[in-house]
Amino acid sequence: MRRTALQRRKAGLFASGLALAALFFCATMLIPPATSSRGPKLMQKALRQMEQLENYDLTIIEKTPKDELLFKGRVEKGGELSGSLPAFKLEVICKEKRLQVKYEGDAEWTEAEDLDLQGLAGFLITPLELLQGQASSFRRAVQGEEILLGETPCQTVYLIIPQPEHLVQQLFPRVDSSGIKEVAIGAALAEPDLMLKQLRILVEFSGSGSIERCYYIDPH
Repeated sequence: MRRTALQRRKAGLFASGLALAALFFCATMLIPPATSSRGPKLMQKALRQMEQLENYDLTIIEKTPKDELLFKGRVEKGGELSGSLPAFKLEVICKEKRLQVKYEGDAEWTEAEDLDLQGLAGFLITPLELLQGQASSFRRAVQGEEILLGETPCQTVYLIIPQPEHLVQQLFPRVDSSGIKEVAIGAALAEPDLMLKQLRILVEFSGSGSIERCYYIDPH
């Protein structure tokens, strides 16, 4: 009985993952023209902040028009991630590249791969890992417009990723990277101290369609 319930829950999560990889019809994020040469410095500042920020709350939201995958949790000691995917009543812990999961009410943690959920590792990459992996491309970054994120004024910066296939395979392991048109990373830094508040990834595909993922950082 317990195994049957686990299989049903695993199947639901797996199906959602396939939908996120297959349904690419969210609105396109437009990249504004550069307004100055501050882009590389802003990206470097964001990376330095994340290298120094050891403990913070983290929300990750991945969207298509028909589906949304949500993680709410916390990062400790710079890279130890824990939290939950509320829609699936699934708790997760990721420490030293080891991903473990358990469903609400379960007493013991299980290796993600034992439930065929190892693909979640791509969804649960931290902002620090993401920025470190793209540091060599920061020279391509351009400063964007000023925006309001909630009630917080933010300066934005955007980066088009050259040869993005490896990044897409890392973040979205079920996606066929052969149809990629463009991958962009955007950052929003809160004024006046330019503290990193949001990272945003947009994957656009040839023809039509895209995937969007946002990381919200709260250093409380």
